[in-house]
Amino acid sequence: MRKLNISLWLLCLCTAMPLCMNVSDIHATTTRTRIAVGKSFVNDTIIKPSGLTGSIDKLTMYGVVRKLSPNFSVRVILKTTTGQEYLLMELYDALCSTQSRTFSNYAEETELLNHVTPDSLKIYVRNARLTLTSLYKTVMTGNDYPSAEDPDSLLRRRIQIKVDTINAINQRTNKLWRAGVTELSLQDDVTKRRVLGLTNGEASQGWEYYAGGIFEVGEMPENPVPENSPYVDNFDWRNRHGKNWMTPVKNQGRSGYCAAFAAIGSLEALLRLYYNNCNDTITLSEQQVAVCHGENNPKVYKKGMSIFNAVNYLYRHYVYDDASYPFIDDSLAVCECDNITPNESVKIKGFSGIPNVSNAIKDAIIKHGPLVSGKLNSNKIGGHAMTLVGWGTVHPGDTIRVTNDFNTVLRVPENHPLIGQTYWIFKNSYGTFYEHWHEELQGYFHIVFHDSTLRTYSYYLETPILREGHTESDIICEDADGDGYYFWGIGPKPAHCPANVPEEPDGDDSNPLYGPMNEYGYLESLNPNDRDTIYITTSTISSQIQHFYNHVVLCNGATWDIQDNVTFHNGAKLIVRENAQLNVEANGVLRGANVVSKSSSQVKLENGGQIIRPTNGEFKVELGSTFELDEGSVQ
Repeated sequence: MRKLNISLWLLCLCTAMPLCMNVSDIHATTTRTRIAVGKSFVNDTIIKPSGLTGSIDKLTMYGVVRKLSPNFSVRVILKTTTGQEYLLMELYDALCSTQSRTFSNYAEETELLNHVTPDSLKIYVRNARLTLTSLYKTVMTGNDYPSAEDPDSLLRRRIQIKVDTINAINQRTNKLWRAGVTELSLQDDVTKRRVLGLTNGEASQGWEYYAGGIFEVGEMPENPVPENSPYVDNFDWRNRHGKNWMTPVKNQGRSGYCAAFAAIGSLEALLRLYYNNCNDTITLSEQQVAVCHGENNPKVYKKGMSIFNAVNYLYRHYVYDDASYPFIDDSLAVCECDNITPNESVKIKGFSGIPNVSNAIKDAIIKHGPLVSGKLNSNKIGGHAMTLVGWGTVHPGDTIRVTNDFNTVLRVPENHPLIGQTYWIFKNSYGTFYEHWHEELQGYFHIVFHDSTLRTYSYYLETPILREGHTESDIICEDADGDGYYFWGIGPKPAHCPANVPEEPDGDDSNPLYGPMNEYGYLESLNPNDRDTIYITTSTISSQIQHFYNHVVLCNGATWDIQDNVTFHNGAKLIVRENAQLNVEANGVLRGANVVSKSSSQVKLENGGQIIRPTNGEFKVELGSTFELDEGSVQ
């Protein structure tokens, strides 16, 4: 019978919460009273049913919700005389795939109230009809819950039921995301809404349960059109140049300071990128931004702060390291900047807003690093700020990993409506607690916005970074993959880079087969088989450092004098044709070339010239060609 009850929960969310005690085992009196309502609601309202008075310990409801549109929500909240609020019931599309739901003896946070005095019921209805038949209040006298189910266990069981319901619907409707028990989902309803910037009347659509996959914000168009973008299909600062430039995911706790966490997340990543030092472990103080930005009072703690105020603070003030000024989840905290001696302090040159257009946002991510962004709610005012780290594109056949089991993936079918859509990758700020989910999936959100107006206005932070005790000379300018192209982070090439460093930075300094990146994120291939062959047809002198990524042919009658370091990459060949002459002289070095000297050609090493072959490479002198070694070496 217990298994049957759980199944009904998953299908309908309509069975009653289990009773919290075994009445036969306690010395208390339980009085359960029916309160007739018998009304229907299609708009927001506040009611004070006759009989909903006195101290109560539990409140349940009977009623029916009928959807009038797929984009619907219903929420019923109990408000007490002391101003506290408890969620009695909520329903929205992610929790309901049929036209109606019947609720019988149903309760959520009103399951365990422990002597509260009701004031009213706040009812919020969007595109639906709620028929509230009756309420039942339970009053207990004597011992307080002597055999009650542990509240934490009850909460986890209730959340798991919602998670299972969402996942059952997602699977049945072919959604590309899955729910899980997260740290935010275990918070009370008031806290969830503060963290997510939701009003009482807005539905989260399962946001707080998200654990992996591609979440959808807004209503999908009837015939979605794949996005036509000149940019690469995917770009993610968690995997650029073979490195993760993001700092660890943090937790804003019960506060509404998501904007402070989003801004600091962007600055921490930019700090690593500006100095091209992914090993820099400094993290910065969200607490300082949250409580010192000029709006410090309890109301702000509840409502949060704007993205603009957060990034503006980074521009106007040096921000301390969070080891010196750690985050405290306390609404009464005040600014302590004057009392702190930081280990580090950082300031940005400025910041700029970005048009709320996909291509403009992609351009800014490539050029300026992770952005301060997020999602708006349906009221276009409140929302949840996050750090925007990149994007991807949905393709048929894609596999989306959603759990710690590598064999558990979602596969995108050929006809899925999200194919061709851009999803955005956000670093979130409510921790990394996701039961049974792999750590790589925790703390990040993948979102498709069906309505771009539900995406917050984004900002990028400008370089140079001002960091106490550091100068531009601390920027690392390196060729980590040995392809002749250098990476020096985000910003102009530092003056202390070697003189021979190209003006274009390496687009992927972890792979010698790729060189510079164009404005749309596409990498230039350095594979000689993908590049046009270079033909040297006249006499040429190389008296400075050069790099070749193409096959080179020294044509009939031409002479090439190498007097400095000339490097061939990725197995590129140098073919010396008939009657051509290759001279490696003075201090010249020909490195990495697979040399093929054709009949009637001449290769000459003199005055210390060297030919250094690639590992397992070739130096082939065909019959009839001439090889002279006056003073030099072939290695």
